[in-house]
Amino acid sequence: MSGANSINGSVLIDRPIMDVYQYFSNPDRLREWVPFYSAVDVPEGYAKAKEPKSFGVTVGMAPWEFKDTVTIVDAVMGRSLTYRSDRFAVLATYLFEPTSKGTVVTAMHMPWGVAAFTPLLSFARPWNEHIVNQALLQLKQRLEALRHRPSPPMIFFSYRRKEDRYTGGRVVETLEREFGEGSVFRDIDSMSSGNFEEQIVRAIKDSEIVVVLVAPGWFDSFAGKAKASTTDYVKKELLTALGHKKEIVLLLTDGALLPDATLEKMIAGLPKELRALEKLHFHKLRSDPDFRGDMERVLRVVWNRFAKSERWREAANR
Repeated sequence: MSGANSINGSVLIDRPIMDVYQYFSNPDRLREWVPFYSAVDVPEGYAKAKEPKSFGVTVGMAPWEFKDTVTIVDAVMGRSLTYRSDRFAVLATYLFEPTSKGTVVTAMHMPWGVAAFTPLLSFARPWNEHIVNQALLQLKQRLEALRHRPSPPMIFFSYRRKEDRYTGGRVVETLEREFGEGSVFRDIDSMSSGNFEEQIVRAIKDSEIVVVLVAPGWFDSFAGKAKASTTDYVKKELLTALGHKKEIVLLLTDGALLPDATLEKMIAGLPKELRALEKLHFHKLRSDPDFRGDMERVLRVVWNRFAKSERWREAANR
């Protein structure tokens, strides 16, 4: 989208993508950081409306104010948003990129229609880019002031400690970089004093999605624990998730399947109470250099689940 007439800017915000994206996608927040919006008129039922979504804005102050209609013409959850201004004929695209230090936001404002041929565009570009970057800096200050606000635990992470320690840590780190510290319930990090099993059940019931790491030894452990008559907490977690009809994301790591064994055969060897897993999709999670690309596909699934969540929409208005 960038070109000769594109007005660009970027900023690094020390917040996870979920916080930044929620803020950007909430039109009620726009006048907090867009310097020339004095009012925003969001129609009733906007949050549940199908794409594209439109709302009204007031530019400037009386008696020099103008009404405009702004529409979200394109959105990729957690990755990009494109707004279109009808009166001022501008497409504003914002890209979001996760990093170890926070979220990089890149803004690209492009005139469309007749406005793209206005000869004053090149002359006014430095001034316009200054405005865009100042707005992004103001947004950075607002969001970073909230950096100590904890994220609600919306993802339950299920794994076997013995086999999954390293890979499990990377998965949780990637999820929390995306959705915020505290957004993932992981037993060793999230447990408090009290009844262990009750906390697990409550955490699964409160979650929006359950992510299960299927690593080497995961399939065989069910039979091994049953033979040894020891409590199988992963089995309990899965049964609880299935019982409460939670969306389950299964991550199949390298070496999880026995040599010459198919996934169907390994699932057939599970306890009969867990055979419902055969209807679910197992997402491959390979080691580097494929780990990042595989996790990106998993993140898309989680984002899509959050898009259907009332809690996610409520969090956007906190």
